[in-house]
Amino acid sequence: MTEIPDDLEELDPTVSRDNDPLDQDEEERFDRASSEESYFPFILQYLFSLEEDKREAAVHLISHFECDERLEQPLLKLLNANDEKFVLSGIQAVGLWRHSDGMTHLKALLAKNQYPHLEEEIIIAMGNIGGIEGFRFLKDYTLSRFQDIAVESPMGMVGVEGITQIAMHGNVEALQFLIDHCRHPSWNLRETCADSLSVVFQGKEELPKSVYNMLIELTKDDNKDVRIAAYVSLDELIGLDEKNRDILLDARKKQILNKISN
Repeated sequence: MTEIPDDLEELDPTVSRDNDPLDQDEEERFDRASSEESYFPFILQYLFSLEEDKREAAVHLISHFECDERLEQPLLKLLNANDEKFVLSGIQAVGLWRHSDGMTHLKALLAKNQYPHLEEEIIIAMGNIGGIEGFRFLKDYTLSRFQDIAVESPMGMVGVEGITQIAMHGNVEALQFLIDHCRHPSWNLRETCADSLSVVFQGKEELPKSVYNMLIELTKDDNKDVRIAAYVSLDELIGLDEKNRDILLDARKKQILNKISN
């Protein structure tokens, strides 16, 4: 068998040392990987751009480089920047990076409390990273925001949104949290978990019986907002009959008008 020179193999990676060309799937994967790798210089060039659109484009491309160690130092530089707009980009980028080390960096940023109005972005980024550590942190964070069971908790709701992202990536503990806390004493947590179940199971072929039964149970909840959230989720997941849909629409109108008047 004729030996293939190294330089030829470098020029044409579709040629292998055993003279067998890559099959179609392998070639497509190679083309995709090669194309994505070409994004990397663009990311490094524009991650610190003063032009917001270029910086946002660079951040968006980071999803193609999940857990790539080369990104850690540039992302840390963003998180430690003195300019808030770069810190925000860093938070979003770390979420898309989805490396477990990102949780450590985001927790440190949250603890500093230097940018309290960016807390929501930090929690959402943690949800994007997910994993066991991410879920456990967000679980404690979320429950601590719902200690006053009588009031609405905007940041608690953000915590549930982060947990929902983790559940959508297949984390069983996160999904069980959403189901279990549909019975929490806080009406706002019950409402938010009911909303989240529709997000997790939207477009799925089957709705687990435990989830269906829980949503049915919540349609009889003492709190009107919880009942509405349950009906909305059921409508999105399995569809309501005309009579129940009319009841839901009427309740939603009253709910919206009540919030406006308050």
